[in-house]
Amino acid sequence: MTGTVIDVDTDVYTTAGTELSAAAGAFWKAIDGKYEALSQCGSMTGTYDEAVKWATSYDQRTEETLRTSALLAQAANGYALLLVEMGYNHLLADHESTMGNSAPLPPKPTLPLTAVTECRIPLPSAGGPGEGLIDGGIELVQQVGVPIPDGDTGKLENARDAWNGMAADAAVAGFAAELDRIAGLFQTVTTVEGVFIDEDLRKLSAAAGECVGMMGDLGRSCGDHRDGLADMRTKMADELRQLAIDIAEDIAMDAAITIGLSLVTFGTGGAAFVVGRIAQKVAKYAPKIKHLVDAFKTAKNLDKGIGTLHDVAKHKNPLETIKSLEPKRAPTTPNKSKPDLTDNDEMAINSYSGMGFKDLNEVLRNPHVDPTPAQQQRIDALNNALDKLPNHEGKVVRHTNLPPEVLEKYQPGHTVTEGAFTSTSRNPKGATELWPQASDVEMQIVSKTGKDVQPWSKSPEEQEILFKSGTEFNVLDRWVDPVTGRTVIRMVER
Repeated sequence: MTGTVIDVDTDVYTTAGTELSAAAGAFWKAIDGKYEALSQCGSMTGTYDEAVKWATSYDQRTEETLRTSALLAQAANGYALLLVEMGYNHLLADHESTMGNSAPLPPKPTLPLTAVTECRIPLPSAGGPGEGLIDGGIELVQQVGVPIPDGDTGKLENARDAWNGMAADAAVAGFAAELDRIAGLFQTVTTVEGVFIDEDLRKLSAAAGECVGMMGDLGRSCGDHRDGLADMRTKMADELRQLAIDIAEDIAMDAAITIGLSLVTFGTGGAAFVVGRIAQKVAKYAPKIKHLVDAFKTAKNLDKGIGTLHDVAKHKNPLETIKSLEPKRAPTTPNKSKPDLTDNDEMAINSYSGMGFKDLNEVLRNPHVDPTPAQQQRIDALNNALDKLPNHEGKVVRHTNLPPEVLEKYQPGHTVTEGAFTSTSRNPKGATELWPQASDVEMQIVSKTGKDVQPWSKSPEEQEILFKSGTEFNVLDRWVDPVTGRTVIRMVER
């Protein structure tokens, strides 16, 4: 027996997958750990129009940031599973490429745990007591003529600290750099999927940077809002103290000015007075209070919402695409036990794996020709046999040659229906060493229902995974490999 030859450092895949999953889990744990703090900040902005507009923007940005962060953690963890499975597939391919190898199969690797179980969204931020100034009956609020801001500086401060703490947490702030580091592990890996692994990890890194930036903007905006309210109320209290002094010239009054979290209270100490005697003095101060309110609203541009240059929503589609690559279960091992196939089932598979594929696929790909009765019988027999086999889930590869008009169908975002049977290989390097060199198209497919037909194939060394006729695939990406000149198409079975 010849020893198994491994020309790929599969430990890179396992190490990268394990470290990626750990980083994704720590990233989300740090974010979700701030939920309780944020959940206590509902009804923090006040009830006036500008505050409601700011709250609408804040709530939208908050939900976008948390949901995108959760999706990022899910996509990264799913990709960790994919990396582990890729490494295991390389081990299996090298194990089975040695004819007569009787050594035990490589043990399955330990799979990373799930990173995200739930994405919790805080309560709406709009709300408050309804009035930001209690005037003790002197009708100052009425004369001011505009709503006095009633936002809660305590809750805004807590929200600021929660967002800033989230963004500064090492597991969050360092996630993008960790993704870049893990991508760097594949610099010396020369497998066919090495290019898109680096690309995918860089996409995850870009999304991580955007999420952290948005967290910082949310913290800054909450802080600015809080500081503006506090400054306005301090100045308002100064004006009210002066008003109390002026009123005291006519009426004995022990005024108490209190700055609360959501309002300012002007207490008259139970003094009895005739409103008319102080109306002129109140009227003198009303414009000053209104000016403070207007200046606060203008300076903070609350009706413009959260100011930011970050756009986390633009990363949703790339993250969804990467997340769709996640294997649905443990790495697939070769099917050593034969299912309960009839002689006709085995004959259908064996015939197809020889030259029988040629006429069947030609007629299935030709929309202008119907299969002959004999061909249809063989098509039905093969599909029926495949139905009896267990699904193979994971990445497979197909090398082929396609005319330009057919190649044109494979565009990112499109769904392609393969009318014919689709032959692929578990071997990441392709069915044979010759196929990649003779092919102008390489398809990298995530299988969900492909069938391992190796035990019944005329060419078991090809490690064939066969898809039934009429299988649909979602095209994720497409590019030209600058080294080989081949068009590379990434797809996931629908």
